[in-house]
Amino acid sequence: MSTKKKIIISIISVFIVLTATLAVYYIVNYNTVQSIKEDVGAVKKTLKPGESLSVIGEIKTTDTDEEIDLAMALALKDDVYVMKSSVVRVMHDMTHQKVVASDKWNSIQMTPERIEQIIKVIETKGNGWDLYDNMLKIAKKWQAGDFSEIDKDHNYFWKLENGNIGKAKGIMTPEEEAAFIEKYWGEKTE
Repeated sequence: MSTKKKIIISIISVFIVLTATLAVYYIVNYNTVQSIKEDVGAVKKTLKPGESLSVIGEIKTTDTDEEIDLAMALALKDDVYVMKSSVVRVMHDMTHQKVVASDKWNSIQMTPERIEQIIKVIETKGNGWDLYDNMLKIAKKWQAGDFSEIDKDHNYFWKLENGNIGKAKGIMTPEEEAAFIEKYWGEKTE
């Protein structure tokens, strides 16, 4: 086979793999968005006049600390309904700072303050959630500085969100985590 044919076959193969990867990404993202919309629709029907939904599940890697902290503070207001799926999403995204995984689509920096915020949200808004005890137990473990099972924590939340790409395969070294933090939030850790 000539070199020209090999190059053409290689380019076509790369194109096919990229197209398939993008298709899977968009299908998963679309299904997640549809699921959230259905949850929101169901919850809106149960809201009392004056109540509103929490937007903490919409926090993205690109949001500033101020935007994230504001969303978390708003979630604690009496007239705001917080969906369990939103808190699962936030906790899942927080684990990305510490785990080794092939794909991470969103990350929220895991700081002691943010862990405190998520504990307050769970304690104040999550009493009726079927996962309340597990979520609080995990958050309290993080609060105590215990990240020895963060990969298992990630996979717990990942599975709850029907993850099929990006399962955690281990825990980052302190150096890997520092590089991750610097890459996404521009902060150097010691």
